[in-house]
Amino acid sequence: MPWKERFVHELQSRSLTASEHDLPDDPQTIRDEMAQIANWWSRLDTQARQVIKWSGTDVANALYYARFASRWPGYINLLSQNPAGQVLPATFNEIGRAWAALGQTDDVDAEALRDLVVDDLQDV
Repeated sequence: MPWKERFVHELQSRSLTASEHDLPDDPQTIRDEMAQIANWWSRLDTQARQVIKWSGTDVANALYYARFASRWPGYINLLSQNPAGQVLPATFNEIGRAWAALGQTDDVDAEALRDLVVDDLQDV
């Protein structure tokens, strides 16, 4: 099964909806866009993280307007679905876990995808 199809399946198993057309063609783009948010999050202090954590889906829109995920616009839509109750860190982490699951198969491209995993965001 191609990586896009597997990723969509993993997202659906976590109550997130996406199609293969919502994903960039290069898996490195997914890793880079997630890493951009992870790097930004790691620089925030605890109080800022708490405010963002409880801001709801407005955070997804704010990330869009701050030009996060510019190479993967569908990522903002995934984050705004918010099944975990918090866009950051919970929904971000669910998407990351779906992405990491691709590297845990025996498919030909799984080994390359293992190197593209982004760590979970730390909760406050």
